[in-house]
Amino acid sequence: MANSSSTKPVGATSYKDTAFGIIPREKLLQFEIEGTKKGLEYIQTIISKSKTNKITTEFICKLHDVSFG
Repeated sequence: MANSSSTKPVGATSYKDTAFGIIPREKLLQFEIEGTKKGLEYIQTIISKSKTNKITTEFICKLHDVSFG
């Protein structure tokens, strides 16, 4: 039986507390897709400048920042 006093959006199956507030999982997935696209574009930019880049801790941190920062 559904809880009639729930603040859960209709159709939402789960929530995530984020920097944007509490959002439905569906909205979070859209943010993750956008972030992943940004990350892939960043990798393409780096690779186009030099094919000899190494994957380092600093590179991974920068990639994460570009994607999801």
